[in-house]
Amino acid sequence: MSVTKSLLTAVLIAAGANAVAQNFYSSEKFAAAVANGTRTETGVPGSNYKCNFAKYKIDAKFDDEEEHLYGEETVVYSYNSGENNLDSIVVNLYRDVYKTESVRHRNVDRRDLFDGINIAEVARVENKNRTPLTFTRSNTQMTIALDKAINPGDSVTLYIKWDTKIASRTHLRGGKYGTNSWVIPYWYPQVAVYDDIFGWDRVQHSGNEEFYFEFANYDVNITLGHHLAAWATGTLQNPDKIYSKAVYQNYLKALKSEQRVDIITDANIQTAISKETNTWHFKADSVVDFLFCCSNESKWSGLSFTTHNGGHRILSSAVYRHNVFPASIDITKSTINYLSNERPAVHYPYPHMTIFEGSGGMEFPMMVNESCTSNTDLNFTTSHEVTHSYFPFITGMNQNKFGFMDEGLTMYVPQYMQRDQINAGDQLDECKSYLSSYLGSMSEVPIFTPSYQYKGLWSFTMISYYAPQMGYYIIEQTIGSDNMRKALNQFVNNWKGKHPHPYDLFHTFESVSGKDLTAFYQNWFKETGFADMGVDSVFSDVKNQKHSIVIGKHGDKIVPATIKITYTNGDTELVECSIEQWKPQDKTVTLEVNNNKEIKKAEIIESYYPDKDTENNIFYIQKQ
Repeated sequence: MSVTKSLLTAVLIAAGANAVAQNFYSSEKFAAAVANGTRTETGVPGSNYKCNFAKYKIDAKFDDEEEHLYGEETVVYSYNSGENNLDSIVVNLYRDVYKTESVRHRNVDRRDLFDGINIAEVARVENKNRTPLTFTRSNTQMTIALDKAINPGDSVTLYIKWDTKIASRTHLRGGKYGTNSWVIPYWYPQVAVYDDIFGWDRVQHSGNEEFYFEFANYDVNITLGHHLAAWATGTLQNPDKIYSKAVYQNYLKALKSEQRVDIITDANIQTAISKETNTWHFKADSVVDFLFCCSNESKWSGLSFTTHNGGHRILSSAVYRHNVFPASIDITKSTINYLSNERPAVHYPYPHMTIFEGSGGMEFPMMVNESCTSNTDLNFTTSHEVTHSYFPFITGMNQNKFGFMDEGLTMYVPQYMQRDQINAGDQLDECKSYLSSYLGSMSEVPIFTPSYQYKGLWSFTMISYYAPQMGYYIIEQTIGSDNMRKALNQFVNNWKGKHPHPYDLFHTFESVSGKDLTAFYQNWFKETGFADMGVDSVFSDVKNQKHSIVIGKHGDKIVPATIKITYTNGDTELVECSIEQWKPQDKTVTLEVNNNKEIKKAEIIESYYPDKDTENNIFYIQKQ
């Protein structure tokens, strides 16, 4: 199906859905989870909520000349959630998005296409014996048939041996940069998420939507040649065996220094790695994915800090080829401090955050792949990608169905810090500008449309990033900044290491604030249309000290409005029209002001809210 037809179909479906009013929380699967005691209507996990977990032991070798990776892994998968026995395991093979016949919604250099991951062996491991298992493949997933089903509360150990081509020319969240610098994502067979609402995650990866990962521990050995240095999720276990003495000392110094330390430099880059071929040993606990990067031409600088008294030290570092890039180190520090102490005020739990100079901007646990086009872009991209540590990594969100949760929150949460502290631009103003042209257009689809259905990048960006960002901002204006901070804190703490649904987030906003926001949720997240508030009329009765300002909703979206009243004596007054004052069927809301002053005009003042037509924002009282 073409992009145009896909978007048209989505718009027609959305229009049909809007024709019949529905309750925002009407979801059969979520209601069943509440009935089963795994979810609640307060935003707190139910007493029966359980999360599955995996433990990976991986040994891999990357041949940078052949652009090929060889690996074998043992996975212990603990099946904790669910009521039924499992007779099969679903595994994601994300690199199969580069298969010639795969369905893709991102462009790929044809030279990076291949026949798909070669699965050499799949077996069940018991008492050190391996029993071969059969499997079937579909696009980017493999379903392994178990010889014996497992019960809830049981675990199964799988062995998988594979090899795969690594794309070098296509920069789809990774690839080859410079002469020999690599970001290698989604490189190993990874057990899919099985949750209490949807069961197995069966969404096939198309390159456009992002991911849904299960929490796991990783013990990973990666063998690299050509004096390639490696950086990865987790903590390097054998730095003293790999780095030269000088680099190792610089590394130890950076782990203790609050001032920038240049670890690998122009002066020592040729001798930074002691042997030509090395096996890098990394460990990471309770993370949702594992990425590694490698380079024999990149420099490395970093510093360390704590986010609170008694906290663990965090290494903020940058791996780079261009000298402007280390500015990301201080931006990372500022962002982590903000997230740990302001919003959501949950301390960063990982040992490091490493920014690797590659392309675009993509988050991974403890790692970011991004480019550097300007200081403003570097500041924004770094702070945005680091914020993903919380959404979706600490809270294991379903990105391929609900991208508006993690991307929207990651746009919203650091927006004040980006504007006021790190010179990353006014993201709210940019958000308003984009939405003013997008809302109500033929490209618009409801925010709640599953992310994997987005075919066009424009719609994907608008309803994953900017439209939900504005929605969360409006919620904050409605429940207050203090309640918003409290709600974000509770949400992250309640869903740390779990898999929240959007309803869990929205129920949290309501529980903390005591406000019923369902009409706004339905209007903003499940319906389409533009926003246009206007001052329709003003009725002034000075004798009885009563004034009525009628606010009209000329579009489909409800947004707040601040009305500035100017009196004939020069006095001014601000009156708020909040989203709580609107019922779904209302076309107007009347605001009452009581005083004996004579009104000259009433106008909706400029704000961050989108407004299709500003000509109707002002109303003058004409003297008779």
